[in-house]
Amino acid sequence: MPTLINLCEEPDFCLRFVNGGPMADRAVDSVIALSLAATAGGSLGDVRDALVVIGDFWVSGRTSVHEGVEPLLRELSRQRAAGLAVVVGQHGAQSVPLMIRSSAVRLGVPLLTTTKELRDWHELIPRLREYRYRQAEWHADQLTALLNRLPDRLADANRDPDADTDAEAMQRIADWLAAAVDADVVVSDPLRGVLAAAPDILTRRPPRTASPRTRTQSLPLSAAGSGAVLSVTARRPLDDVRTELLGHAAKALGLIDRTRLRDQLAETRREVQLSVLQLLMVGEEVAAQRVLAGLAPGLLATESVRVHVIDCAREDREVALRRAEDALAGRALLARCPVFNHLIVVDPLQTDEDAPGGVRRALEAVVAALPGHCMGGSRVYALSAVADAYTQAAGTLLTARRSPGRVALAEQRADLMDVLP
Repeated sequence: MPTLINLCEEPDFCLRFVNGGPMADRAVDSVIALSLAATAGGSLGDVRDALVVIGDFWVSGRTSVHEGVEPLLRELSRQRAAGLAVVVGQHGAQSVPLMIRSSAVRLGVPLLTTTKELRDWHELIPRLREYRYRQAEWHADQLTALLNRLPDRLADANRDPDADTDAEAMQRIADWLAAAVDADVVVSDPLRGVLAAAPDILTRRPPRTASPRTRTQSLPLSAAGSGAVLSVTARRPLDDVRTELLGHAAKALGLIDRTRLRDQLAETRREVQLSVLQLLMVGEEVAAQRVLAGLAPGLLATESVRVHVIDCAREDREVALRRAEDALAGRALLARCPVFNHLIVVDPLQTDEDAPGGVRRALEAVVAALPGHCMGGSRVYALSAVADAYTQAAGTLLTARRSPGRVALAEQRADLMDVLP
């Protein structure tokens, strides 16, 4: 819905504020043009959110202009009209009597002047509907622009390695919002500092101090309270449409921020799992169980394990990692190999290996879906002998590469002569 300040910016309406201030951003739902005499006797009707334009201001047929306008202002205040515009020959506060100006301020009614005659306003009223239609089109275009700035991977768990980072997506939205609402935009967090800012110069200087011509709104990015906030300092009052855009932008930024925090948490889990694997590799199974207890209670409460090694060759290991994490769903210890482009899985054998939903079958499905990958598996070993199981599993990769399903277990490993060309 357009605001008073929006209408003042439209040259055809020839409107200027006499008093406005904080009320300049009042929404205007309709325009009613009538003579001052027509407002007498309580015949004004419903004027809520309406801009009332009155003509014959000085020829009211009354002994005092103030006597005619004061009841009108009281009614406009009671119904919370958008404002009162008076037809004058020339803009300026001197065109409106001081008593009228004082009454408008006292009653909280925005007062404006217009140099358009009353008959012209009857022709201009349909223009308000056109203006609202243009605003709706602009709003739809801006929402489309916002959606186009969201990272694709929010809708796809398998991240494209060439996709934008969360920081880039946040910056794109900040740039878009600053241009759309003509404002300075800062996305910040008390602990992480400035996450995005537009214009870019904001990252190199302190935020502009708010003045009577600027307004700052702050919106949290998450209802859960992550601490991140979107702050917008506008150069002019924001209408309902632009205020709504702020809410949409805050939700989009919050979605990106939650994804970023979720990724950080997932990476922390992966680092812990690698530490646990390294403890197992040196025979410190008790320490490994203790470290993993807070992350996955009972996962290593086992005496026997089987180790699988997935060789990602020259492919992106992160794709295989995420698919394996989804397939395993916490049923096995999974870690990146710190030396080779491998993934190492320690299966505690807590489920039937041959069952369709078992760990081995889940990993075989992952490998089958990723060309260029292969997997080798060890025999069953004691938990204290994970290093030996890893060595055996890695040794079966040669057989796995030559197998139709690109998977091999130590029990199935062919004799060396079988794999020589």
